[in-house]
Amino acid sequence: MHNFFLKAPIFLKNGSWLFFLLCGITFLTAITTGDNVFDNAWLILRYEALFFLGFLIFRFSNKEGEWHFPIKSVGFWLVTAWFASITFSLFLSPYGLMVEWFAFSRYFQTLFHILFFFCVMDFLSRYKGSLTPLMLTIPASIFILAFVFIGSWLSLDHSQEMGRYFWFRAPPLNAHIRITGFLITASVAVLAPYFFQKGASKIKFIFLSFLSLITWGFLFWCGGRGVMVSVWIIYALLLILLFTKKMPVKTFVLTTLIFMVGGILLSELFKVFPWNGIFQATSRTTEAGGDLYKLATGRPKLWGQVMESLRSTNSYTFGLGPQGYCYMPNRTFAFQPHNLFFQFLAEWGVIGTLLFFSLLSYGFIKGVKSHVFTITKELNIPALAAGAIIISLGTHSLVDGIFYHAQSSFYIALAFAVWVAPQKKR
Repeated sequence: MHNFFLKAPIFLKNGSWLFFLLCGITFLTAITTGDNVFDNAWLILRYEALFFLGFLIFRFSNKEGEWHFPIKSVGFWLVTAWFASITFSLFLSPYGLMVEWFAFSRYFQTLFHILFFFCVMDFLSRYKGSLTPLMLTIPASIFILAFVFIGSWLSLDHSQEMGRYFWFRAPPLNAHIRITGFLITASVAVLAPYFFQKGASKIKFIFLSFLSLITWGFLFWCGGRGVMVSVWIIYALLLILLFTKKMPVKTFVLTTLIFMVGGILLSELFKVFPWNGIFQATSRTTEAGGDLYKLATGRPKLWGQVMESLRSTNSYTFGLGPQGYCYMPNRTFAFQPHNLFFQFLAEWGVIGTLLFFSLLSYGFIKGVKSHVFTITKELNIPALAAGAIIISLGTHSLVDGIFYHAQSSFYIALAFAVWVAPQKKR
């Protein structure tokens, strides 16, 4: 076996095949999952495992270069400490979760997301081709998903009331319309930096514009306020970036306004439920008035239940264990508290939460230094697209389970790998 890899054919040493595999599983992440979030988590793990196996073949057949996550790095020791912390969370759970398969599977899947991140980061550090096909795979899959939704609506028998349950809680190929919203958030965020590019061909510009129009329309159709706000924040930050770099902003502002208005018109054209569209989202917001509880649709109650469970079990240090939220006696609904801070506190406690946020901050700042602060001329568009995913989904995670659900966790791991991998402008 060793001699085989030493004499490996060129197609094994050339990373194009593994890059194609990565694009393939990224595409499938949005359109092959079903209506059960826990089955989805295992499907995503299989995709990550497939890439891991491919990565091992690639590394054994191409041994040049060191691993791009050296032991001396701060990140390595943060990951090591975090891994030890969440292991303690599992074994010290006040609910005895170390013998619960439901909890152990969550622990295992979380570690696999991290392993997937490492493998993708190391591979992309060596890959010499453009990363644009990988990043555009995300909106391409959402484009397909949008037409699946439209086709399903036109072909199904609506003589009986399926409405809210089917389209809100179990839409085509997704487990919940809010999860669909996560995927669209990443899609719209990815496309924004590509309108920074200079000298793009007319065909590429038309292609990107068509993708943007459909994804913006799909975003408004889903009606999620968190989705809309997260996307607007990333577009505002990108606009600030253009100003600080003294780059032209007219094309970016004009295209963004066209896509937003066009998306609103599309969503209104295909609106079929009370929760569709920006106007319905605005109405829900104004109806809440100054009532934070109504504005947050009951989320503060979930957050309070987490703190009460931690207090009653005296589990602030290491938390309740993986999936600990689901085992809380005072839990009223949902599988996660719809906020990344309280989700991490519930599962990993104060130590695990601080370590993971330190790790996220370390990786994000590293990317900012590489792709924002040190850039004086041409911006790295794929890297900015990855950063846009991180910020938009990170913002959305303040009111939803971005770091809980497998599809959005996959996107976060992929985006961070692109964001921190040593690379040239591609």
